Amino acid sequence: MFLESIEKRRFLDHFKNIDEEEMLRTPVDILLEDSEASQYILFKHPAKFEEEALIKLLKSKHVYIRMKACELLTNIYMNKIHREEYVVFYRFYLRETDSYEELNQLYTFLGRFVSCKSSTEFDNRERIRTIAKDKTILGAMINYCHIKEVQYQILLVVYVLSFEDTVVELLVPFLDTIVSCLEERSREKILRICYMIVVNILKSSYKLRIGRISTLKHITTNLKDLNLNDTDLKESLMEAYSLLTEEQQRYSVHSYLEDLYKGVLDEGEFHYDQMFWINGLPVLLKNKVEVIKVLKKYLKSHKNNWISLACNDIYMLVKADPTINTVLNKYKVRDILFELTKSEDDEVRFKAVQALYMCIFSEWT
Repeated sequence: MFLESIEKRRFLDHFKNIDEEEMLRTPVDILLEDSEASQYILFKHPAKFEEEALIKLLKSKHVYIRMKACELLTNIYMNKIHREEYVVFYRFYLRETDSYEELNQLYTFLGRFVSCKSSTEFDNRERIRTIAKDKTILGAMINYCHIKEVQYQILLVVYVLSFEDTVVELLVPFLDTIVSCLEERSREKILRICYMIVVNILKSSYKLRIGRISTLKHITTNLKDLNLNDTDLKESLMEAYSLLTEEQQRYSVHSYLEDLYKGVLDEGEFHYDQMFWINGLPVLLKNKVEVIKVLKKYLKSHKNNWISLACNDIYMLVKADPTINTVLNKYKVRDILFELTKSEDDEVRFKAVQALYMCIFSEWT
């Protein structure tokens, strides 16, 4: 890692002429003011610096000094409550450093910091919440997570954080990067940690949107047939596939209406499943006026994916029960569908024609 490479590259020969006995007799306060002396003690006799001195060294402009101090403090905080200055250090350097090697080292320390066991001194769940709720630290992680050079170490930290149910919602922004990694079929170790995070999120009390579930299910369906060498990856992938399937099957017409009224119209297999609409028909007919009014708003939106899905849902509704036409006519939805048949977007145009045809055809029969 970063610190080891510095020590091997510089220090083995650099400190040959140091008077070790004199150095050890020197008071800590004096050593702190001498960067050469601080480096030597950190390298050869780190135990000479206690917590208070190490906290001061976090502010050093010398990269080795501050990083070594961070490592030693991380070791200390495996067994006791941490100081606020330690978190502030991450808050600053995760944003400011432009060295990927340094970032990887920092995320390694941060991962160790949040993954230790609770003790009589501290509750590790509270420690995890502290890091996950720190907007600066989490923001830096989100911003850098797509960068290949630091991606794995960041995802390892996310994985540890994902065990704490109360912060899972804060980790959802990482799913954009995770989906990209899965779509690109990244290295197996990246895929493995991605699926381990996905499994933890799916097992939490936080409920992903159906569109996200559908996307992950589609990607996972394609990946599960590949000849993968990593046994842990295979297990996590299949567990994720099973959980995603359960979530899709659990999605009901009540879930659909709840999302619809909240302004959420996501892609999902249920839109095209005739049995979903037939089984949910009693609920849909009971709320048919509200449903059509809301779908009309989606038709008039400026988002082509929403317009296409709204056209599709009107098509499926009329196909399930032609009496829906009465409500469509009352609220002039067919007029909007007719205008959409002239859309420049191929998908919108096709879905509008399909819905309009079903409306007209169902009246004839």
